[in-house]
Amino acid sequence: LDMVDATVQHAPEMIGDIIKVQLFCGCRAGELLSARTADIDQAGPGGCWILRPERHKGSWRGHDRNILLGPKCQLILRRYLTPDEPERILSRPCDTPCAKARPGLKFRNHYTVDTFDIAIARAAIRAEVRHWSSHALGRLAARTAEHELSLEKARSFLGHKGADLTAMYAGLNVDAAAEVAKKIG
Repeated sequence: LDMVDATVQHAPEMIGDIIKVQLFCGCRAGELLSARTADIDQAGPGGCWILRPERHKGSWRGHDRNILLGPKCQLILRRYLTPDEPERILSRPCDTPCAKARPGLKFRNHYTVDTFDIAIARAAIRAEVRHWSSHALGRLAARTAEHELSLEKARSFLGHKGADLTAMYAGLNVDAAAEVAKKIG
């Protein structure tokens, strides 16, 4: 977590905000990077918002994806919502101060996982921390949710069908693996 915090301090504001939201909600980077105002239901249960990405990993199987956004996510995302343009993607590099200061350059319509990971890598270099990517945020969110609550609640939070995937993400089998390694390794 210290590595992530240090990276956020050295990242452009929008990148830092995307990192924080991904960490707080446990979603995949691609789900967040392609989010539009139209994809967010602000009347979710318990005061949470629900992000329902148009496309996600399980959409080809007909699965629904509901990403719950708590108060920390809402506070960050409010700045990027565009109710007058609900189809507009929230993570738009062309809306950043850097893009506005350099009008001759062309910027993508939105960040991709690759461009997001490049921005994370650059910020990590500036922060003088070990390289990491957006995929690490899902694992960190899983560990945090399991530690703070329970494996079952972490599973629900992350939208996993089975607890085995959540356990893998949360790294819960380290003690069991050590026991096996002692016996056979």
